[in-house]
Amino acid sequence: MYTIQEVKKQLDMLIKKARVDMYKLCQSKLIHWYDLCLRGQYSQILSRPLVNCLSDSFRKEFPHSIALTEFLAERNYPPLDKLSDNWQILG
Repeated sequence: MYTIQEVKKQLDMLIKKARVDMYKLCQSKLIHWYDLCLRGQYSQILSRPLVNCLSDSFRKEFPHSIALTEFLAERNYPPLDKLSDNWQILG
């Protein structure tokens, strides 16, 4: 016979594993769809709307980022989307 605590412990472990597996599944699907949108056959059509949507979501999530952009512009720093030779996007 198992005690209630032992059964609960086993169920908790199964639930935790299921959550991790679901996260991995969702993450892999998301990576797959982003890859299709950014590099796939229809990237010329889909990449710009995707980047715009992500950018809008980022601004809503982090509204202070707009203030940072304005701060940099006031001081005549180059726009953030213009990377210097010292910086590059890997991927």
